[in-house]
Amino acid sequence: MVSKVDTQATLEALWSNTNPSGLRKFYRNIRCGEELFDFMQNRPPAEIKIKKYSEVDDPYVVFVVPTTNTESHYAKRFHESFPCETIIFVESGGQFFNYARSCNLGLSVASKMHPVWIVLCNDDLEVNFDIEALKHDLRRNEKHDFLLPSNPTRMVVVRFNIISNSLLILANLLTRRYNELLSRIYIMAKFRKTAKSIGTLAFYKRFQKVLIFLSRHISNEFLICGFFIPMKPRIFERFTFNTTYINGGEDIDFMLKLYDSEFSIGKLEFEARQAGGGTIKTTMSLESRALRDLANKMFLGEVLFSHLSNSSSECTDVDKMREM
Repeated sequence: MVSKVDTQATLEALWSNTNPSGLRKFYRNIRCGEELFDFMQNRPPAEIKIKKYSEVDDPYVVFVVPTTNTESHYAKRFHESFPCETIIFVESGGQFFNYARSCNLGLSVASKMHPVWIVLCNDDLEVNFDIEALKHDLRRNEKHDFLLPSNPTRMVVVRFNIISNSLLILANLLTRRYNELLSRIYIMAKFRKTAKSIGTLAFYKRFQKVLIFLSRHISNEFLICGFFIPMKPRIFERFTFNTTYINGGEDIDFMLKLYDSEFSIGKLEFEARQAGGGTIKTTMSLESRALRDLANKMFLGEVLFSHLSNSSSECTDVDKMREM
């Protein structure tokens, strides 16, 4: 009889394979959604190192920056751009790197410094901005608990139906991503009894606007910026990033919890930009990345379904957006 430890090790070897064939075999060896989520939750933690730069004992703002390497181009650029600021680099990488776990540890360290603001941001954040102007913007919004930049992504929670799923298939056909298409069809068919056909779609792509129109809306639009998150320390006392996600979806999960809380959300004049791909470097093909992301999407669907089942209505509370 194969033990649970042996099963986890076998699945981990397949998951860690960057070849699409290995990832397809991983899903073939998973029997149901619950087993998939159990695998995600029981992966061992990666080693995490904290590197702290601080010039003052009582900083107004602390930057928490997850990175795979504090000696990387992006991490060095960030520190060199703001040498007088309090920065906590959270370095982790390798097979078991978990972005959510890195965020939680960095936020924990930052909270103990008792700043007014903690800014969680990726190391590839574009740094060509005036730090004093950002601080002024933060001071202007001290009545709020959580802030968004002036250019967040607009998203909506939808329940996918046969029409919207057919359009997703058509999109893969038009882009000639045939292997990815077949893999997605197989995986979603296999988990159809446990995977909830609920997810999020962004407004910024024209094709996704069509999908939103054709899918069943179960929330109004909400705003998100996963790579730049200013928050008061008391938020971390209530909420943490869900470490079940494997480097994808944890920011959406975290943001939706904030929208459903009593915390006040404001909007900065500051415009956040990122280079893209700096924090989580990967040499995987697009197909492999898409296959891995299916696990995160299925877990996010489970979280959204559970949230909606416990709510009195099918609409996420996003009235706070209208106050901004």
